[in-house]
Amino acid sequence: MKKKPIYLWVLLVLSAINSALAIVGIFTPVPSKDALRASQENVGTLSAQQIEDAVNYAHQVSESSHSIFNVILILLSAILVVVAFVFLVRKKLQLANYTYVGYVLLSIVGLVYDNMNIQDAMQLIKRTGCPPAGYTSLCRRWWGSPAPRPAPPG
Repeated sequence: MKKKPIYLWVLLVLSAINSALAIVGIFTPVPSKDALRASQENVGTLSAQQIEDAVNYAHQVSESSHSIFNVILILLSAILVVVAFVFLVRKKLQLANYTYVGYVLLSIVGLVYDNMNIQDAMQLIKRTGCPPAGYTSLCRRWWGSPAPRPAPPG
């Protein structure tokens, strides 16, 4: 009895969904800073500096996700997923596994590239306030400001 590669079918279906969403992300336009600013101003709890930091961060991240290197990585990963599906349908299990390993390695390269871009975007955030999302506990951890103490009773 020959084993059926159910694990590879599941992994390839999930990878195909991921690649399809990434390709859709390529075709969405980079939002302008004005549109990002308008969406952040509705929050109401952020200062002007925090809004500007959030806008600069979001714009930098969306621009880096549309870079030519990132587009090439996404297209290559989609091609590798399709090729792995073809090998799997033709019952060439070893070639399908090698192609999927190539896809995983390409994904790791993409993750490293995205991490470097996010680190560059984090440099845009001024250290005068909380992070763009306004997480106060993260603000305390990042900048070391003490937690507010409750007022003494009575």
